[in-house]
Amino acid sequence: MRNLNFLKLFYGLMLVMVSTAFVSCVDDNDDTEAPYLEVSPTTLIFGLDGQPANGSQASFDISTNRSWKATVKDDKSWVTLSKYEGEGSATIQVSIPENVNDEASVVIEISNKVGVLMSETVKISSGSVEPSVVIYNDNVGTIELDKTNWPFVDKYEGWNKTGVGSESVTYTGVNASVRNSGLANTDAYAGASGPNVVFFGKTPTNFNVNTITLTSEQKNLQLTFGASRSVNNNGTYDNTFDVSKFEVALSADGTAWVPITYTKNNGDADYPYWVFATANFTLKQVPENLYIRFTALDASAIRLDDITLATGAGGTEIDFGTAGEPKVTTTDAKAITATTATLGGSVANIEISEATEVGVQYIEFSTGTVTDIDWTKATKTAASVKENPWTVAVTNLTKDNQYAFRA
Repeated sequence: MRNLNFLKLFYGLMLVMVSTAFVSCVDDNDDTEAPYLEVSPTTLIFGLDGQPANGSQASFDISTNRSWKATVKDDKSWVTLSKYEGEGSATIQVSIPENVNDEASVVIEISNKVGVLMSETVKISSGSVEPSVVIYNDNVGTIELDKTNWPFVDKYEGWNKTGVGSESVTYTGVNASVRNSGLANTDAYAGASGPNVVFFGKTPTNFNVNTITLTSEQKNLQLTFGASRSVNNNGTYDNTFDVSKFEVALSADGTAWVPITYTKNNGDADYPYWVFATANFTLKQVPENLYIRFTALDASAIRLDDITLATGAGGTEIDFGTAGEPKVTTTDAKAITATTATLGGSVANIEISEATEVGVQYIEFSTGTVTDIDWTKATKTAASVKENPWTVAVTNLTKDNQYAFRA
């Protein structure tokens, strides 16, 4: 039975993928990279005055290495884009008139002569926005700390929690401590409190804000926080904040987690290298208590401060009914030659030791769309090392052919 369960688990992981990547093995210099498409943010919120709601913005960024086309769906003529097609990465401005109470979707697609390769959707909402109510906030306090004995987050006694839902909040974590070291965030963004901060030490490391009390009406929410990343490379510091190295997730019970996406400003470009991050989301089910988990994937590099959860205009839907389900991500193809490529992936919400094997599927893809692919005919190759993330060296590909692959 155990082997059967593992087999079913592995198969389930293969099917849970929501995106497919492509690689072409050719000698043509114009097609030696695997196509990719990333769009951020995927939710824009406007008020009745036609201006972005607090914490939202009037533009989205397209990151791609292919030609793209943006289409406003369902004849929502009240949405105007600064550009509807282009080549490569771009920032698209969005404008809407006043007094619109509606929603629209913009679909961005990249294609080649075969057809549509990938697509992403930006949701645009416009309407009345209620005044924001702070449910939870903590600036990590300002008490003096013993620099020879930084307290772990569950032992720290200087928390400064406020907000209508903060009374029952507690803090836990793994290899996360409270410090007043590093470059302070003073004046780095509006409301920056300066020391103290949460510091993420050796990996694995995370910090949990537990049992934020919600009312049934508090489903449209906004999470903001300040953060910095500093990596010492032999005396040279890399202060670029990579959102893929700092994950945020929500839970209704502190056990099963749903990851959320967030945007950041460009505060990491200048001293003191702190960014201000924002996530707008809507809870499909409003729990009595909400849990927030911050996870650093860089060891001893990331600091966190000024966490605020408030009511907002809403955004990406968070479904706790899917919390805890394995989530597989396909990584970009690398080391592409005429007949070989290195593929890979990663998985969340499961211990890698619980899977019998991990790997990739790949199949020749020449006509049709992604939904037309018959994955039952794909080649499945397991990684030689069961680790997270994993890689697979694929050989014996055919020159000048295009392949679809997924983890």
